[in-house]
Amino acid sequence: MKHATMLAGIALLLAALPVSGGAAEYGGPGFSGDAFVSNGGGPMEQVGTIHVGPVGVRMNMEAEGRRMASLIPWSGEMAYSLFLDDKVYLEMPAEQVGIEPYEDRPCVGYRDGAKLGSDSVGGRTVEKWRCTGELAPAQGRSPADATTWYDRELGFEVKVARDSGEVFEVRNVSVGGQDPSLFQIPGGFRKVDMEALMKQMMEQQQGQ
Repeated sequence: MKHATMLAGIALLLAALPVSGGAAEYGGPGFSGDAFVSNGGGPMEQVGTIHVGPVGVRMNMEAEGRRMASLIPWSGEMAYSLFLDDKVYLEMPAEQVGIEPYEDRPCVGYRDGAKLGSDSVGGRTVEKWRCTGELAPAQGRSPADATTWYDRELGFEVKVARDSGEVFEVRNVSVGGQDPSLFQIPGGFRKVDMEALMKQMMEQQQGQ
């Protein structure tokens, strides 16, 4: 049950990320920061770090003592969850986690967007937007409108608050290019499906 909860948490995190994949290129300067999430109105909690570069987005996190990373390439149709200690990874279709083609604008993935004005997130000046009519929510998630905070310099929504209760925010932003290797599956990692991963985790837990 613990592992099922952990994997459900990864799915929630991917669904909350304001990222998109597709053929368009990311034109921002690249950055890293600390990633915070909240679900259902709970307190904001740091879940890891985020790296954004010309290749894609990487989220590093730890759950139940296991180091993990999620990769979302701009150019791909897949998202990947890497289990760093086990040297295995899961591959998920983009539509399963609600990824839309990348565009350098707020409210990607929504039918309409209305600018509410300027605001500040983490000391950075951003644009506040209201996004309505979600077009392709992640699998198993109902459509929800959202308020987003778009950082024009970064080309990225540094905060997203969905009406359904999920909130994602990037804090402590450090602007700069990111190592391309961060966005690649490391050599020696083995692709597994969900059933095989759960079995491996349970066997390791029983052997402890």
